[in-house]
Amino acid sequence: MVSWRLFILLRVCSAIFATSSALARRACCSCLLDVAGPSPQNQGIVAAAQGVFRRSAPELLTAEDTNEAVAMADLCLRLNASIMKAAGRACSCPAFAGCYNEGLGNSLLLQCRTYPGLLRHGQGITELPATGLPLGLFSH
Repeated sequence: MVSWRLFILLRVCSAIFATSSALARRACCSCLLDVAGPSPQNQGIVAAAQGVFRRSAPELLTAEDTNEAVAMADLCLRLNASIMKAAGRACSCPAFAGCYNEGLGNSLLLQCRTYPGLLRHGQGITELPATGLPLGLFSH
């Protein structure tokens, strides 16, 4: 059974930060960010991205008629803007985000990175090609 909680994992040079917040609908959303540079210098960037994720994901994904693809794209844009603002410069931040809707039995994955991901399932392992540039590099 899926836990109806919102999870975020922020990885910065081997440091993992986690937090959760309840979602009103039967969905689970997660995000993994790898902020470039030394961990002590990136705490402000991590905190900004975490705050945006905690506020925006429930706002964008709780309505019954939510289009997860549009909501996740908007969440990605908000995360990008928060990273750029907190860093005050271009700051490479590869990201992997996903939203699972148990009612529909589907997952939506966003990959903002230049290397592929791997998805393990009952039939084996599937390569997920990179679908976008890392966050924090461009303002749009």
